[in-house]
Amino acid sequence: MKKSLSSLIRQVYSHPFKIKKNTSIEKLLNTDNIRYYSLGRYALESALRMLKVGSGDVVALPEFICRDLISSIYQVGAKVKFYPVDQYLNLACGLEDFPHSKVIVAVNYFGFPQDLTIFNDIADKMGAVVIEDNAHGLLSSDLLGIPLGTRTQIGIFSLRKTFPLLNGAALVVNDNELAKLLPEQLPVSLKGESIGFRFKKILRALVPILGIKPCRILTNLVRIMRKLRTGQPIPLPEISAEKIIPGSPRPFKFVNEVLSCVDVREEITRRRELYLYLEKIIPGLGGSLIFDSLPDKTSPYVFPFRVVNNENIETIKRYLNQNNLDCYLWPDLPDGIIQKTNSYYRNVWMIPFLW
Repeated sequence: MKKSLSSLIRQVYSHPFKIKKNTSIEKLLNTDNIRYYSLGRYALESALRMLKVGSGDVVALPEFICRDLISSIYQVGAKVKFYPVDQYLNLACGLEDFPHSKVIVAVNYFGFPQDLTIFNDIADKMGAVVIEDNAHGLLSSDLLGIPLGTRTQIGIFSLRKTFPLLNGAALVVNDNELAKLLPEQLPVSLKGESIGFRFKKILRALVPILGIKPCRILTNLVRIMRKLRTGQPIPLPEISAEKIIPGSPRPFKFVNEVLSCVDVREEITRRRELYLYLEKIIPGLGGSLIFDSLPDKTSPYVFPFRVVNNENIETIKRYLNQNNLDCYLWPDLPDGIIQKTNSYYRNVWMIPFLW
């Protein structure tokens, strides 16, 4: 039975880990060739080192990407070259215009499956390795039922973007020969949870009792205090984001146990139902859809959309605020791309499905 919009939004804030299931990430992805890290950037750096990518080598990234991903490539001494994507986030060039690369990173944006056919064709002609960036799509599969992130030689996952974890990412190798090169698993981090993370976890537990409003009020209060202190309600990206990966690569101690506390099928259903609700509402408020439809077996990371003008986004923000939801621009584009004429790169808004 379908849930109401209010109950789906309540789950955005509470997201309780309480249902014990005999599920693991290894079982979900049908592989043991997996290594855990704190951040997807460390997982990508590890993959590049495993492939012996270094000085003089080229890694191809889409122009529409978070700038901090470049830090993984910077750390191994390789060069980044960009390829364009169209407004539907598909590859927008052919082999003749694609940068000659040792590694090609293809992205499953927002948990939707990227068409890998042309990427694999280009990689075969170049002798390159395709890395499937599946930071947004841990619970998504393609129409054949193949989990995203397992469709090329290597997949990168960001578990903390799907579940409320202190940190958590994974490198998955889907090639038996390459799997022999996997590094040893790093020991887990024994560092305790931050005060902010612990406080938010307590609030999640209280949502079923107190409701969403206290969480919204406290979140807004934190943003007001931050704006008074720094001039910005939300932290600005680090200047060094394209060069330095922050923190330690060691993963949170419970990162590989997260699925033992989640009903995966229920979580996929929740995300799909919330997406389908918003798919009916947002266009009527002046938003435009990026994807024509929600494919079967896709578990969306967020609800992405574009707007025609600022008046539209203010209307959408008012509606979302009334329904205890947020939206924000994505991504923080690389320095080399921010001035590109492709305005649709700078007009993607996301409504998060996780608080």
